[in-house]
Amino acid sequence: MLALEQACNKAFGERMLARIRQYFPKHAELLSEDELRVLIALARERARSHDLVSERNVALYLDLMCFLGSGFDTDPQIPWAAEILADRSFPTPDARAGKLHAQGWDFAQKSLEDFKDPAGKKEPYRLLAVLDEIGRRTLDTLQPQALRVLADQLCSDMKNAFPVRYTIIGEDCLARVARRAVESARKYGINNARGISLFAVVSLVAGASFDRDPQLPWASRVLSDESTSADSIARTQQLHREALECLRQWWDLNVGMAAQ
Repeated sequence: MLALEQACNKAFGERMLARIRQYFPKHAELLSEDELRVLIALARERARSHDLVSERNVALYLDLMCFLGSGFDTDPQIPWAAEILADRSFPTPDARAGKLHAQGWDFAQKSLEDFKDPAGKKEPYRLLAVLDEIGRRTLDTLQPQALRVLADQLCSDMKNAFPVRYTIIGEDCLARVARRAVESARKYGINNARGISLFAVVSLVAGASFDRDPQLPWASRVLSDESTSADSIARTQQLHREALECLRQWWDLNVGMAAQ
């Protein structure tokens, strides 16, 4: 029975790997096979925690992790995901997973409008400009009152930088993203405007749990680096550099911007 279970798990993993390579080729290009397997295992674990246990439903959950970030089920900008997952009025788990997948796909496609030029082509330079501007923000430690002011400012900044996303999620969700970014950054000893602003933007674009998302291994690597644990400036600068490099690779840009 154990051998049969192991064989089934291996076959399942291979099918999910094939799915990622077919539908999410950029993930397959930028992540190692071991990293992809970690992502698949997490998708299976998280899907099962929501009583989505069939292979079809795990596959749909994996799709959503690739669309929205691995922690989409607790992301403050998409509260509807948690609501659907908790709703037991659906006649079957398949119906619940199908509704979740359809709404997630629609959300992801609409959000892409923030990254297209007037001709409808994908255009990464708006996000590059946002990250470049963040790289000029202060590295001075902020006091509690200044942190509250920064959270309000971040809402305004993200509203202007990502107008389509703002229209979709609304003011309240955007404010929750900003507050969570402040809290998450401080958890890693980052108390400066540059680092917190970076947390907010990456959280909005890649998901609020980006700091521990296996799809973004650079983030957890930088944030767990003990050599920068007591140096918030060095940690912030390294996180900024890695975010720019990730974006460059994702969009296949031949030029990058030097972190300040």
